[in-house]
Amino acid sequence: MPSPFGGRMAVSGCPAHIEQIYKGRGENYRVVDTASGMTFGENSLGALDGEAHARVRRALMAPILRHPAHAAGLMRDVALAVCAGQSYGESFNMLELARTITLDVTVRTIFGILDEAERRDFIAAIHALRDSISSLAIFVKALRYDLGPWSPWGRFVRARTAVTT
Repeated sequence: MPSPFGGRMAVSGCPAHIEQIYKGRGENYRVVDTASGMTFGENSLGALDGEAHARVRRALMAPILRHPAHAAGLMRDVALAVCAGQSYGESFNMLELARTITLDVTVRTIFGILDEAERRDFIAAIHALRDSISSLAIFVKALRYDLGPWSPWGRFVRARTAVTT
C-alpha cells in the first residue's frame, strides 16, 4: 500500500508474511517507526534495519532460544496470572491484556528483572514513557524542546530517563 512517508508500505497479519517481512527487512524494507528511535534509542530493535536489526534481534532472543521450555512455562504462568485478574463474563481489552503479558515476559527474560517490586516499578516506568509521547512531537521536530516537566516533550524526556536509568 502507499506509505505516508513515500514509497510503499507492507502490512500483514499473516504469520508467514510477517516472517517474510522480517527476514527480508534489510533488502526490501526499511523502518518507518520514527518514534522507536526517539523513544527507545537509535540502537533499539524497532529503529534498526538490515544486519544491525538481525544482530540485535538474535541477541534479545538468545535467553528464550537457549531455554525454550523455561520460556514457554514462564509465558504460560504470566498469562495465567494476568488472566486470573479478569472477571468471568466481563468484557476486557484483549490488546491491553496481550501487551501486559508480553511486557511482563520481556522484562523477566530479556532484562532479567525477577524481583517483583523492581519489575512493577520498571513496568510502570515503561507505561509512563508510552503515555508521555506526543504523536505530534514525533512528526513535528519543532515541538521537540524540553520546556520543563509541564511541556509534552519535557514529560517524555523525563519518562525516557526513568526507563533508561
